[in-house]
Amino acid sequence: MDARVYFHLIDSITTAADAAELAAVRALVRATEMHRVERVALERTLAARERLLRATEVEVARAAPRAD
Repeated sequence: MDARVYFHLIDSITTAADAAELAAVRALVRATEMHRVERVALERTLAARERLLRATEVEVARAAPRAD
């Protein structure tokens, strides 16, 4: 895979603001031909971003009912 494509995918993953954006990037990763090692690295980055987005949603949801 061309390095520009790889870094574009990484940047797209790390800047995804919500689950819908991340799903679109995941589809792009799946459609892109690459070496197995590159795919593993991108899948790990996708999983980490997904966990972060979920944690942020839970944290925001818990903070919302609190009104002082």
